[in-house]
Amino acid sequence: MGAGPSVLLLAGLEGSPAIWGPLRAALVAARVAKGAPPLPIHAARPTAGPSLLRQAEAIDRPSGPLLVVGASYGGLLGWALSANPHNNVVGVILIETLPCVDAYPRWRRWEAGLAARAPSVLARALWRRRLERSLQADGAPSALRAEIHAEALPQPALMERIAAIHRWGLPERPACPALWVLGAGRRGAWPAAALRRAQPQAALRWLPGRARPQLASPEALAALVLEGLSPRPGGLSPW
Repeated sequence: MGAGPSVLLLAGLEGSPAIWGPLRAALVAARVAKGAPPLPIHAARPTAGPSLLRQAEAIDRPSGPLLVVGASYGGLLGWALSANPHNNVVGVILIETLPCVDAYPRWRRWEAGLAARAPSVLARALWRRRLERSLQADGAPSALRAEIHAEALPQPALMERIAAIHRWGLPERPACPALWVLGAGRRGAWPAAALRRAQPQAALRWLPGRARPQLASPEALAALVLEGLSPRPGGLSPW
C-alpha cells in the first residue's frame, strides 16, 4: 500500500462505526483510519452542545492528508473539517448529507421536538424504530443491524447533534473537491432537489439503495472512494 491520503469514515446521527463494516471490507486497497472513530458527545443537554465546526475539531483522526467519507451528519462534519486548512482534507464524499441548513426537513424538526418532549423510554423506542426501518430498507443483515443498534447513541446525544445542525456555521461549500452520493431508491425525496437548489455545481452520483447506500452498494461506493484517492494533474477534482 503506497503513500497517499487516509480515508476517515464518519457515521451519521446514530453514531455507530459498525455502519461502515461493508465499505471497509470493500476498501482493502486503501488506507482506512483504524476504527472509524465514533463522533464526540459534549453535553448532556441537547441545546448545550457546540456547533458543527467545534464538534468536527474534536474528532480523533490520523495526521496527514485525509479523504473524509461522511454519512448524513458525518458528511456535515467532514465539510466542517475541510473549512480548516490545517486539517489537510483533500476531498469529501457526502452521503445523503444536507446541502444547507434550510434543507432540513420540517418533519424531522417536528419529530425531534416530539422526541425531546417524550419520556425517555418512548423517545428511545421511536428512535430505534426509525433506525431499524432504515437499515432494513438498505438490506443490512440482522447481525449488522444488531451491532449498529448496540452502538447507537442515546436520545440526548441524537438531540445534541440535531441542535448542532441548526447552528450550522459551515462555509457555503466544502473547501476541497466534494462529491454528494444519494440513494437511487429515493430519487423523488428531498435531498436531490435541495442539493440542486443549494449547490447547483455540485458533483452528484446516484448509487443503489435508499438512505444508506453505503450498506446497499458498498462496492460501488468503494470505487468512488478510490477515485478520490487517485492523484490528478494540476489538482483537478477527481469527480
